[in-house]
Amino acid sequence: MRLNRAIAEASHRLVIDCALDTASIFFCDHSTGDGSLSYLHHVNITSEAQHAYRHHGLFRHDPFVALTRGDASGRGPGFVAWGDRRLEAATHSARDYHSFLGQHGVAVAGALGRRVSSQVSLIIGAHRRPRGQHCGEVPMGLLEQRINALCEMVIDGLFEELLGDAAGRQVLAEAGSPPLLAERESQITAMICQGLRNKEIAWRLGISEYTVENHLRRIYRKLGIHNRAALVARYSGRCH
Repeated sequence: MRLNRAIAEASHRLVIDCALDTASIFFCDHSTGDGSLSYLHHVNITSEAQHAYRHHGLFRHDPFVALTRGDASGRGPGFVAWGDRRLEAATHSARDYHSFLGQHGVAVAGALGRRVSSQVSLIIGAHRRPRGQHCGEVPMGLLEQRINALCEMVIDGLFEELLGDAAGRQVLAEAGSPPLLAERESQITAMICQGLRNKEIAWRLGISEYTVENHLRRIYRKLGIHNRAALVARYSGRCH
């Protein structure tokens, strides 16, 4: 995937507004035994740290990557703060990862893990330097909000890139699940499959009917379909 200006600017704004020092966006491909890593963007991360994390295989020991890869929901855990109990099992056995953090002066605030397909995960990490310019607590509520928004921006950018390429369109056509749907789009898809009307969906989600219609247009475009009946026909068996 190619980096666009909007994602780069949102990444830098995330670091500034959430009192961070660094951030990283990358994809992990789990289709091979050891997995592989593809960077999208970094904010203030040294080339040495980037090289070590990828070429020394540190990403294989990253507890956020492990948690996302093993997530039973198929979507990934979403935003997880450092110290969350869900990370405990992977963290205790990740000595090389902890050594890497110490060597490069990285204090993890949290990370978002999102599955974009059955084999590929998106990770967005947010960090501080132990002796960096910031003091006090990271505003975790704001961080979660901003990192989720950045995630959807990356997912949308990935979709647009796939849609613009013949091979990418074939990948989308052959997909057995809707991994590229945003969380709200997946909610609306499930409600459509349950037979709810736009007005009922809007009331349940606390949004306007116009917003529901906008989401539906995006869903149709992403899935290459044109109406409600086609959406139900494709996903009714998976929405319950």
